[in-house]
Amino acid sequence: MEIRSRSTYEVRVYLGSINEDTSKEFSKSDLVREIGIFQESCEQTIPVRITNTTYVCNTNYTEEGWEIAAINYPRVETESSKIDIFMKDLAICLLDKFKQNRISIIMPDETLMIERDSKKSLFKWGALVAKVLG
Repeated sequence: MEIRSRSTYEVRVYLGSINEDTSKEFSKSDLVREIGIFQESCEQTIPVRITNTTYVCNTNYTEEGWEIAAINYPRVETESSKIDIFMKDLAICLLDKFKQNRISIIMPDETLMIERDSKKSLFKWGALVAKVLG
């Protein structure tokens, strides 16, 4: 038996299930397909976990959605900075693909919220996008 160990590190992305341009829900299988396509476009594939979640804001708003998480999986040697970049890139990709108004990225020491300017279809987070997309 072999046991591998790495320091714990996790980044999570949260998104809802409603395409804000069409007001229609997209499915988990749509999300899985787009994440797979995104992973195939990357130099290094980082595995992710997708968990169903429900957003609740008072009694007048609920929305189904997902938590997408990446860890420093011991089988795949990945620096935390590469996980950060991968998850930011993935969040931006999903924000655009599924026409989300905003997506949150939870990192060990910071929470980011990326918002889409629906009038211009541009990201309000210009500096972050420039850094992430290089």
